[in-house]
This record gives sequence, structure tokens and C-alpha cells, in this order.
Amino acid sequence: FLRHPILGTIVLVIIGIILYVKAQETHRSGVVRRGNEVLDERQRRAGLARLKSSESAFNEKAFLARVQNAFLQIQNAWCVQDLSTVRAFISDGIHERFSMQIDEQRARGYRDQMENISIDRARVARVRIDEPFDVVAVRIEARAVDTKVSLADGRKLSGSSAVAPFTEYWSFLRRRGAQTTDNNGLIEGFCPNCGAPIEMNQWARCKACDSFLRSGQYDWVLCEITQ
Repeated sequence: FLRHPILGTIVLVIIGIILYVKAQETHRSGVVRRGNEVLDERQRRAGLARLKSSESAFNEKAFLARVQNAFLQIQNAWCVQDLSTVRAFISDGIHERFSMQIDEQRARGYRDQMENISIDRARVARVRIDEPFDVVAVRIEARAVDTKVSLADGRKLSGSSAVAPFTEYWSFLRRRGAQTTDNNGLIEGFCPNCGAPIEMNQWARCKACDSFLRSGQYDWVLCEITQ
């Protein structure tokens, strides 16, 4: 640069232009991100308002408490490789996907072990009001120690002993027009229509009132999990 001052000046100008362009791109992406967050929040509030307008008994806090209960139940069922305890409130699609994954784990001789599970935050992320169902997506921020252990002797095969955070979106659907009640429902192990306890061998229909449990007609059903 000392021998070629003009060339050095040109290089510095080019570097300055590159840094300026990058700064502008960073600024624009930040503006877009904040704009999307505002839009998502508006959509979230609008969806909740529509849901509450058609179903005045809906309580967001109580709903999220049930979602967290479902979350912990499913984590436990996944770890013991037995979905029977949560079958009543998960869709056929989720059950089929989890069953295939569990069968694959068994074939390889291991299971997932989730320990020290805690939920940091659960928040309604989006509400979709469509016929014939309402769909509520919940963002769950949690943490756990996740390892793989041998089915033969319980020996740790892989994974870290450190607690790691993770985020998932859980979507629940319910038939449009269904009403929230104070009674226990599918997540708690009871028929949401008549209140009878759900027996382990009657996941499809209630033995007492013959209601189709996972129809979404009476209670929320978990229909999708995304990470």
C-alpha cells in the first residue's frame, strides 16, 4: 500500500463499501425479523380473540397447563416405549409415526432416556380457525438430559450428561363449536363427554357412552409435533 497509495485507497474504499452493504443487509434483515414478529403477534392475538368469541369458556392459562401435562406424559411414554397411556389424546398420525420410531429403536437395541425434564415456557404461538376444526399451536421451550441406553442392560450408549434446551411446536385440534368444561378430559384419562375413566383397551370409543374419543368433538387432540 505504501508503494501504491492509489491502489491502497481503492482497496480501502472497496472494503468500506462491502462493510456498508453488509451493515445495510443486517439492518434490513433485523427490520424484517421484527416486522414478522409483530405480524405473528397480531395474528396470534387475533386468533385467540376469535377463539374466545366463539367459545367464551376457553381459558388460555388452563389450556397451557393441560398442554404441559400432555407434554410430560408423552415424554415418559416415549422413554418407556409404551404409548398406551397417551393413546387417547394423540392422533392416529402421531401414534403411527412414534410407533415406527420406537420399533426402529427396539430393532437397534436401545431406547431414549430423558432425564431432568423441565418446561421453561409454554405459549400459544398461533390459532387457526377453520371448519371443521380449530387448531392451536403451542411453542414449548424445555430442557432435559437426553441419552440412548441399551435395552439389554441399561448401559449408556450415547448422549451427554449435560442438560440441553430444545423447542417444539405442539398443535392441538378440536371440532369447531366444542365447548370447554371444568371436567377432566382426554389428557387426564377421562371421557370428555360423560366423564367415565378411559380404560387401556378402549382408546377409540368410550365404553360408557360410545363416544369416539379422538374425534375432537369434545376435547383437544394432539395432531402434530414439530421441532
